[in-house]
Amino acid sequence: MLGAGSILNKKWILTAAHVLNDAWMYPGWLEQYVVSVGIFTRPTFLNENVTSTIKMYSIGDYIPHEEYSNEEGNNFEHDIALIKLGPEFNSKMEAMGADQLTFGYYICPVCLPCTGTCLTEKQLVDEDGISLIREGMSESQKCLEEEKLYLDNDAQIVLTGFGHMNSSVFPVTRRTFNPSRNLRQALLQIERQRTCEQRADEIRFNEDFGTFTFTDNMFCCKSGDSNKIIGACRGDDGGPVVREVKSVETGDACWVQVGIVSFGYRCGLNYPGYYTNVARYIPRIQSKTEA
Repeated sequence: MLGAGSILNKKWILTAAHVLNDAWMYPGWLEQYVVSVGIFTRPTFLNENVTSTIKMYSIGDYIPHEEYSNEEGNNFEHDIALIKLGPEFNSKMEAMGADQLTFGYYICPVCLPCTGTCLTEKQLVDEDGISLIREGMSESQKCLEEEKLYLDNDAQIVLTGFGHMNSSVFPVTRRTFNPSRNLRQALLQIERQRTCEQRADEIRFNEDFGTFTFTDNMFCCKSGDSNKIIGACRGDDGGPVVREVKSVETGDACWVQVGIVSFGYRCGLNYPGYYTNVARYIPRIQSKTEA
């Protein structure tokens, strides 16, 4: 298990570029990996029966961000990638022909910011109910206002994944890697950007991560419970962090993916985790997945 991702539509998965960073440059690598969806309980041995909710697909195409480069392992700028699904496999790893998802209770797409699928312009208001959208604003300017609503005010967000279970074991190697059998969720709290930058400086100097730099294309989070160590860990990479948004008209809620699990040091033990800011990449996501 390399990492995670989120479903954008019937053909595309959103993930972090570093998840497949060591693989995609080699000829024929696509054939070595499978994308699994609909997993709530993870199979743990080779011949274990796969539940009917789990669907497995080959990778039809892989598109990391054009400016992503992580040769030294410490750079996470533009840590975002798209996976196009190939043919589906059955439990015997035989191709079945279908190359798109069928949505249902266990398999469904996530909402993205700045697309109008969840938060509408009517909801883009300040604390006094005054609209944040002004006449003549470009789509990118509107998106920045929406981004602020998601990430400001110490917002609480939810992480899901099958990541490593023991933050006291470090470093996490293939031998010590202990992923969860069941899908888990964790409550995180978004840190202020200045704090994220300061803690990134500490990681760079104290832990010898010489090229790690915090940018506006990222945000960071601490544990949502001050009494517990909670954070993303190995195996959660590329997975979504989402925030609940409620309609001011109906009260109905939807979940918007605000971030992608990108980088963390010791699984939240001493430092916040760092996440790719999805709102900054909406035009790119749309242009690649709608083509």
